[in-house]
Amino acid sequence: MSNTGLYTSIYKEIHDWADLIDRVISAIATNRSQPGDDDRQRLASLLDQLEAAPGTSSVQHLKAVLSDQRVKWPEVASALRTAAPSSAAIESLEEMARALERRRVGVLDRLRTADAQ
Repeated sequence: MSNTGLYTSIYKEIHDWADLIDRVISAIATNRSQPGDDDRQRLASLLDQLEAAPGTSSVQHLKAVLSDQRVKWPEVASALRTAAPSSAAIESLEEMARALERRRVGVLDRLRTADAQ
């Protein structure tokens, strides 16, 4: 795979994670979300996988992107499975979204550099 293809794939993966987090946060904030909603369940499952043994390359990449985060992801996942996630859980998700955005910008810069070569 070329550098452009690699960075495009990473960029899309980061975008998809960030989009999922944004949808969940927005739905919770506007009271349009329930613990059984597909997005909340998908995000909770993903967060649980961050603490599990090595998993898919996608989860490993997310773990690497979030390596500087000192969050107990299973606790955030559990909070997403409740009717009213705590403000601390929401703040952890917001910080996760900010970390993904920083990484997305870095990947975009690399993608532009790869395209210029």
